[in-house]
Amino acid sequence: MYKFRKLCFCCALGIFFSAENVFPHKTVAENENKDCRGFVQNLGNDAIGIINTPGISRDEIIRKFGNMVEANFAVNQMAKFSVGRYAKSLNKDEKRKFLGNFTKMLVKLYASNFEEYKTAKFTVIGQRKKSENQFIVESRVAIPGKPDVLIMWHVLKNKDKLLITDAVTNEVSIRQILRAEISGNISEKGLKNFLTEFTKKYEKL
Repeated sequence: MYKFRKLCFCCALGIFFSAENVFPHKTVAENENKDCRGFVQNLGNDAIGIINTPGISRDEIIRKFGNMVEANFAVNQMAKFSVGRYAKSLNKDEKRKFLGNFTKMLVKLYASNFEEYKTAKFTVIGQRKKSENQFIVESRVAIPGKPDVLIMWHVLKNKDKLLITDAVTNEVSIRQILRAEISGNISEKGLKNFLTEFTKKYEKL
């Protein structure tokens, strides 16, 4: 069994005011930050829209979240990181199957968590550049009757494409959680046994 810390990948519009007549040309850094804020905003809007669609079925929620995760998350990178040093021991077919099931696991995780945040308010409150092609977008999720939660979204800019590589909630990284859970299970049960159990759990989703 794999227990994961709840994660909500929530966000809102980082509003950008521009006096175009005074400053007609934005710098590269300004445009990059705006792109990242908009990217995270769109993901949050899409997720909330899916969950709040009247009459939507569970299967349809999973399908739509699946499309969103596959298009906007660095799933290959996250999957490889989660198995750590064991990645080199996987053959081509094992890598393919693990990646497919890892993606299903992420989709189920995000969809299940998001269903609990229908009424939450999401606001992007800041951003910074981590490296040449990595950015961090900070957001706050306000849930009625509960303390606000800060989420740091790690965004990778690969040419013209943006991808989520991690989300850190209250200083807890989802990438690190996944790696601890999955690598720990491999260490305990052995790679082959882990893959068999992991496949049985997620292949039919």
